[in-house]
Amino acid sequence: NPFKAFEGRAEEGHYVELLRGKCKGQRGVICKDNKDSNTYKVKLADGTITDYLRPEELASSGLDKAACIAQIAKADAAAALQRAVDSLPTEACQALERLRKRVAQDTLPLLSLLQVEPLQMQSSHLS
Repeated sequence: NPFKAFEGRAEEGHYVELLRGKCKGQRGVICKDNKDSNTYKVKLADGTITDYLRPEELASSGLDKAACIAQIAKADAAAALQRAVDSLPTEACQALERLRKRVAQDTLPLLSLLQVEPLQMQSSHLS
């Protein structure tokens, strides 16, 4: 969760999640950073701009909206892939492990090892 990982000071442009009040759980972008009083205004997804909020009333991702959403999507995809792998039958897992070992040892003619962890292979073809 990018909102729990960021430990720095929230700044204008950061994508944040509101932690308290009537808008709790909503997300938006800091549109005003009043550094003198250490308060923020946030533009929510529906276009509403909040009253001034204190730092403890929001959690910043430390990222802009596009980067934060991309990070969340990547984490969701990785979790879905892991669930799919975890649901494979034992025989399929054993076959994949044998395949991984052969590629790592370069003993599988039409696959080349690109990266060991996470496993990335590239298929080749004979010309």
